[in-house]
Amino acid sequence: LENVCSAPWEKVKERFRQAGYQAQFMRLDTKFYYIPHTRTRVYLMATLQTAGAGGEVPELWRQQVQALQRPSSSTLEAFLLPSDDPRVHRAREDLGASLRENRKATDWARCESRHQRARVEEELGSKRPLTGWEEGGKCKLPDYAWHDWGRVQVDRVLDLMDIDFLRLAATGTDATHKTLVWNLSQNVDRTTGSVKPGICPCLTPSMVPYVTNRGGPLVGIEALSLQGIPVDDLLLTRESEDQMADLAGNAMTSTV
Repeated sequence: LENVCSAPWEKVKERFRQAGYQAQFMRLDTKFYYIPHTRTRVYLMATLQTAGAGGEVPELWRQQVQALQRPSSSTLEAFLLPSDDPRVHRAREDLGASLRENRKATDWARCESRHQRARVEEELGSKRPLTGWEEGGKCKLPDYAWHDWGRVQVDRVLDLMDIDFLRLAATGTDATHKTLVWNLSQNVDRTTGSVKPGICPCLTPSMVPYVTNRGGPLVGIEALSLQGIPVDDLLLTRESEDQMADLAGNAMTSTV
């Protein structure tokens, strides 16, 4: 079994014991199993115990999985496609069309007050140095960025990008020259960026994973590769960006 860490794992283990199984569970993180992706999940293995046998298998599984740990030596950039890859161009068109179709004028008053509070409490100021956004969806991203993607983002997302940029600038870091991934679907008072450069935060189905030195998001096929899925061996021409993001966000990392 695999699920989030907050699941009642001790109760699940006890239910297996009552049904005649021996079980062990452990918490694992993808970035300690070859892939630069922070994804912490709990895995449980159970075997049927019959005539005194089977009880040692879950414990052996736990020990062997721990022995296979190896921190990722490849950075996030190794999992990103080149900017001129046809699959990236298709993804940009798909994302742009989908966002234009679904974009609506949204009232972000509640989020706006949280953004303003973050700017005041963290002494970030009121400037918008990364996006230069204005009410109504106008923005001016850096020259290298995906302007077609930026133009269809809502005001909340654009302002969050500026706040994340200012937060790093306050520490002397220019995010446009680092491979960082910001989760733009989160609220401003949640952790939205990578803990370390070159490491992707946990991918979820509804996530907006913005790559700072790309100026655009991870595309679906890249998200799948960050789950250890061999995308070059798969024919992924009919799946939409939303479908691939959903698959990546719900998948178990293959190396784990």
